[in-house]
Amino acid sequence: AVAEGSCEQETIPLLLEKLAASGSLDGALVTIDAIACNPKVAAAIIDAGADYLLAVKANQPGLMGEIERFFDDPQCPAPDHCEETDKGHGRIEERRVAISTQVDWLAGERRFPGEYRLPGVAAIVMVEAATHENGVTSRHRRFYVASRALTAKQAAVAIRSHWAIENSLHWVLDVTFNEDKCRSRTGHGPA
Repeated sequence: AVAEGSCEQETIPLLLEKLAASGSLDGALVTIDAIACNPKVAAAIIDAGADYLLAVKANQPGLMGEIERFFDDPQCPAPDHCEETDKGHGRIEERRVAISTQVDWLAGERRFPGEYRLPGVAAIVMVEAATHENGVTSRHRRFYVASRALTAKQAAVAIRSHWAIENSLHWVLDVTFNEDKCRSRTGHGPA
């Protein structure tokens, strides 16, 4: 839980510090949502003896734009990639994971005021997904930065594992604790 008056960005480094003190992070690959895509969290992960795989979303528009342009560039060095297809729950999902370790341009000196660099960037990742359900296809792309030079398959497994944990946690909260049916609102539930 996040202490009242604080936010996840402040709490994540404290949690990482506790995990590092117990030796739980030695050599680990830490995956966190885009909220943690900042230099402070990235440095805390590296300082703890681990590597990161952080989601990059619109909360980091400059970084996301740079990574997107890199993969969209026809001159982009051929990245390592893998493809996966899953069928189930009435839909088919196709994913293509591409990863590049050509990140010197991203890890270099800052090019304009306010631009920051994540410490230890070793790779960038793009996941392109197409979901086919009831005759409708939806497409989306997600981006990540990593401090470990992963293969595309390793990145795919880490990303899928992250979402499997997220999904199973939310399933437990909903099914076991009926969280979605809970009508309590801030200031109206038990203290």
